[in-house]
Amino acid sequence: MIRKFVLWMVAGVCLLLSSAVLGQRTFGATLLAGFNASQIDGDDYAGFNKVGLNVGIRGDILLSEKMQVGMELIWSQRGSRSELLAGQSGVPQLKIDLDYVQVPVLFKYNDWYIEDGDYYRVHAFTGLSYGRLMRAKAENSFFEGQTELFRKNDIGFHIGAGYLFNENLALTIRFNRGLTLLFDRRDNPLVARSHLTRYLTFRLEYSLL
Repeated sequence: MIRKFVLWMVAGVCLLLSSAVLGQRTFGATLLAGFNASQIDGDDYAGFNKVGLNVGIRGDILLSEKMQVGMELIWSQRGSRSELLAGQSGVPQLKIDLDYVQVPVLFKYNDWYIEDGDYYRVHAFTGLSYGRLMRAKAENSFFEGQTELFRKNDIGFHIGAGYLFNENLALTIRFNRGLTLLFDRRDNPLVARSHLTRYLTFRLEYSLL
Protein backbone atom coordinates (compact mmCIF):
# COMPACT_ATOMS: atom_id res chain seq x y z
CA MET A 1 0.00 0.00 0.00
CA ILE A 2 2.78 2.45 0.90
CA ARG A 3 4.59 1.54 -2.34
CA LYS A 4 1.51 2.55 -4.35
CA PHE A 5 1.30 5.82 -2.46
CA VAL A 6 4.96 6.60 -3.22
CA LEU A 7 4.30 5.95 -6.91
CA TRP A 8 1.31 8.31 -6.79
CA MET A 9 3.51 10.95 -5.15
CA VAL A 10 6.23 10.64 -7.81
CA ALA A 11 3.67 10.87 -10.60
CA GLY A 12 2.04 13.85 -8.91
CA VAL A 13 5.34 15.70 -8.49
CA CYS A 14 6.17 15.20 -12.19
CA LEU A 15 2.74 16.49 -13.19
CA LEU A 16 2.95 19.51 -10.89
CA LEU A 17 6.46 20.40 -12.07
CA SER A 18 5.44 20.29 -15.72
CA SER A 19 2.34 22.40 -14.95
CA ALA A 20 4.39 24.94 -13.01
CA VAL A 21 6.93 25.34 -15.80
CA LEU A 22 4.18 25.87 -18.37
CA GLY A 23 2.27 28.20 -16.07
CA GLN A 24 5.26 30.48 -15.30
CA ARG A 25 4.54 30.82 -11.56
CA THR A 26 0.77 30.53 -11.94
CA PHE A 27 1.25 27.01 -10.56
CA GLY A 28 3.47 25.74 -7.76
CA ALA A 29 4.54 22.39 -6.32
CA THR A 30 5.44 21.68 -2.68
CA LEU A 31 6.83 18.67 -0.80
CA LEU A 32 5.28 18.07 2.63
CA ALA A 33 6.72 16.19 5.63
CA GLY A 34 5.65 16.23 9.25
CA PHE A 35 3.56 14.49 11.88
CA ASN A 36 0.07 14.32 13.37
CA ALA A 37 -0.78 14.35 17.07
CA SER A 38 -4.26 12.89 17.22
CA GLN A 39 -7.10 11.67 19.42
CA ILE A 40 -10.53 10.14 18.93
CA ASP A 41 -13.49 11.85 20.55
CA GLY A 42 -15.75 9.24 22.16
CA ASP A 43 -13.12 6.70 23.28
CA ASP A 44 -12.97 8.18 26.83
CA TYR A 45 -9.25 9.07 26.52
CA ALA A 46 -8.26 12.73 26.38
CA GLY A 47 -5.04 14.12 24.91
CA PHE A 48 -3.39 14.15 21.51
CA ASN A 49 -1.26 11.13 22.40
CA LYS A 50 -1.17 9.24 19.09
CA VAL A 51 1.72 10.40 16.88
CA GLY A 52 1.87 9.48 13.19
CA LEU A 53 3.28 10.57 9.85
CA ASN A 54 1.82 13.26 7.63
CA VAL A 55 3.68 13.29 4.28
CA GLY A 56 2.84 14.05 0.67
CA ILE A 57 2.73 16.71 -2.04
CA ARG A 58 0.69 19.79 -2.88
CA GLY A 59 -0.09 21.66 -6.07
CA ASP A 60 -1.04 25.35 -5.84
CA ILE A 61 -2.81 27.70 -8.24
CA LEU A 62 -2.34 31.45 -7.77
CA LEU A 63 -5.72 33.22 -7.75
CA SER A 64 -4.43 36.73 -7.02
CA GLU A 65 -1.35 38.39 -5.54
CA LYS A 66 -2.21 37.15 -2.04
CA MET A 67 -4.71 34.36 -2.61
CA GLN A 68 -4.15 30.80 -3.80
CA VAL A 69 -5.86 27.43 -3.77
CA GLY A 70 -4.02 24.15 -3.30
CA MET A 71 -4.75 20.43 -3.51
CA GLU A 72 -2.72 17.93 -1.48
CA LEU A 73 -2.17 14.18 -1.70
CA ILE A 74 -1.31 13.01 1.83
CA TRP A 75 -0.46 9.82 3.68
CA SER A 76 -1.93 10.61 7.11
CA GLN A 77 -1.61 8.40 10.21
CA ARG A 78 -4.13 9.05 12.99
CA GLY A 79 -5.76 7.24 15.87
CA SER A 80 -5.72 7.16 19.65
CA ARG A 81 -3.51 6.22 22.61
CA SER A 82 -4.57 5.96 26.23
CA GLU A 83 -1.24 7.50 27.27
CA LEU A 84 2.01 8.57 25.67
CA LEU A 85 4.14 5.84 27.27
CA ALA A 86 2.93 2.27 27.66
CA GLY A 87 3.05 0.72 31.11
CA GLN A 88 3.15 3.96 33.11
CA SER A 89 0.20 2.91 35.27
CA GLY A 90 0.44 -0.84 34.77
CA VAL A 91 -2.78 -0.78 32.74
CA PRO A 92 -2.63 -2.14 29.15
CA GLN A 93 -2.39 0.67 26.66
CA LEU A 94 -5.31 1.25 24.34
CA LYS A 95 -4.13 1.69 20.75
CA ILE A 96 -6.07 2.55 17.61
CA ASP A 97 -4.00 3.07 14.45
CA LEU A 98 -5.60 4.54 11.34
CA ASP A 99 -3.82 5.09 8.01
CA TYR A 100 -5.50 7.34 5.46
CA VAL A 101 -4.86 8.54 1.94
CA GLN A 102 -6.21 12.07 2.12
CA VAL A 103 -6.91 14.81 -0.44
CA PRO A 104 -7.35 18.26 1.18
CA VAL A 105 -8.38 21.31 -0.87
CA LEU A 106 -7.20 24.50 0.86
CA PHE A 107 -7.62 28.23 0.33
CA LYS A 108 -4.62 30.27 1.49
CA TYR A 109 -4.13 33.97 2.21
CA ASN A 110 -0.57 35.36 2.21
CA ASP A 111 0.73 38.44 4.07
CA TRP A 112 3.94 40.24 5.22
CA TYR A 113 5.65 40.70 1.86
CA ILE A 114 9.44 40.27 1.84
CA GLU A 115 10.68 42.46 -0.99
CA ASP A 116 14.23 41.12 -1.14
CA GLY A 117 13.09 37.54 -1.64
CA ASP A 118 9.80 38.29 -3.46
CA TYR A 119 7.66 36.14 -1.17
CA TYR A 120 5.19 36.45 1.72
CA ARG A 121 6.44 35.57 5.21
CA VAL A 122 3.17 34.30 6.76
CA HIS A 123 -0.07 32.76 5.59
CA ALA A 124 -3.36 31.42 6.93
CA PHE A 125 -5.44 28.70 5.32
CA THR A 126 -8.64 26.71 5.62
CA GLY A 127 -10.42 24.03 3.66
CA LEU A 128 -11.98 20.59 3.44
CA SER A 129 -10.64 17.14 2.64
CA TYR A 130 -11.71 13.70 1.56
CA GLY A 131 -9.91 10.73 3.12
CA ARG A 132 -10.01 6.99 2.53
CA LEU A 133 -9.17 4.63 5.38
CA MET A 134 -6.53 2.23 4.02
CA ARG A 135 -5.55 0.34 7.19
CA ALA A 136 -6.91 0.08 10.73
CA LYS A 137 -5.63 -1.74 13.80
CA ALA A 138 -6.86 -1.76 17.41
CA GLU A 139 -5.38 -3.20 20.62
CA ASN A 140 -7.00 -3.40 24.07
CA SER A 141 -10.09 -1.76 22.62
CA PHE A 142 -13.64 -2.86 21.85
CA PHE A 143 -12.65 -2.61 18.18
CA GLU A 144 -9.81 -5.14 18.43
CA GLY A 145 -10.53 -7.73 15.74
CA GLN A 146 -13.51 -5.80 14.39
CA THR A 147 -12.10 -2.63 12.83
CA GLU A 148 -14.48 -3.21 9.92
CA LEU A 149 -16.91 -1.18 12.05
CA PHE A 150 -14.86 1.92 11.22
CA ARG A 151 -16.19 3.91 8.28
CA LYS A 152 -13.90 3.97 5.26
CA ASN A 153 -14.76 7.44 3.98
CA ASP A 154 -13.80 10.58 5.87
CA ILE A 155 -14.68 14.25 5.32
CA GLY A 156 -12.62 16.70 7.36
CA PHE A 157 -12.26 20.41 8.14
CA HIS A 158 -8.86 22.13 8.36
CA ILE A 159 -7.62 25.51 9.58
CA GLY A 160 -4.04 26.61 10.15
CA ALA A 161 -1.18 29.02 9.61
CA GLY A 162 2.37 28.97 8.28
CA TYR A 163 5.65 30.86 8.60
CA LEU A 164 8.24 30.97 5.80
CA PHE A 165 11.93 30.99 6.76
CA ASN A 166 12.81 31.81 3.16
CA GLU A 167 11.10 31.65 -0.24
CA ASN A 168 11.19 27.82 -0.25
CA LEU A 169 10.93 26.51 3.32
CA ALA A 170 7.91 26.91 5.60
CA LEU A 171 6.68 25.58 8.94
CA THR A 172 2.91 25.06 9.21
CA ILE A 173 0.60 24.17 12.09
CA ARG A 174 -2.91 22.89 11.39
CA PHE A 175 -5.98 21.91 13.39
CA ASN A 176 -8.00 19.14 11.76
CA ARG A 177 -11.43 17.80 12.71
CA GLY A 178 -13.60 15.13 11.18
CA LEU A 179 -17.00 16.19 9.88
CA THR A 180 -18.10 12.58 9.42
CA LEU A 181 -17.99 9.90 12.12
CA LEU A 182 -15.29 7.27 12.27
CA PHE A 183 -17.79 5.06 14.10
CA ASP A 184 -21.53 5.57 14.55
CA ARG A 185 -22.87 3.88 17.69
CA ARG A 186 -26.08 3.08 15.81
CA ASP A 187 -24.00 0.48 13.95
CA ASN A 188 -23.34 -1.29 17.26
CA PRO A 189 -25.20 -0.09 20.40
CA LEU A 190 -22.76 -1.98 22.66
CA VAL A 191 -20.45 1.06 22.26
CA ALA A 192 -21.57 3.97 24.43
CA ARG A 193 -20.53 6.81 22.12
CA SER A 194 -19.90 7.56 18.48
CA HIS A 195 -16.26 8.22 17.51
CA LEU A 196 -14.86 11.25 15.69
CA THR A 197 -11.22 11.98 14.79
CA ARG A 198 -9.45 15.19 15.81
CA TYR A 199 -5.76 15.97 15.31
CA LEU A 200 -3.01 18.57 15.03
CA THR A 201 -0.48 18.60 12.19
CA PHE A 202 3.05 20.04 12.42
CA ARG A 203 4.83 20.08 9.08
CA LEU A 204 7.80 21.38 7.10
CA GLU A 205 6.94 22.34 3.53
CA TYR A 206 9.49 22.82 0.75
CA SER A 207 8.42 24.68 -2.39
CA LEU A 208 10.00 23.28 -5.54
CA LEU A 209 9.06 26.34 -7.62
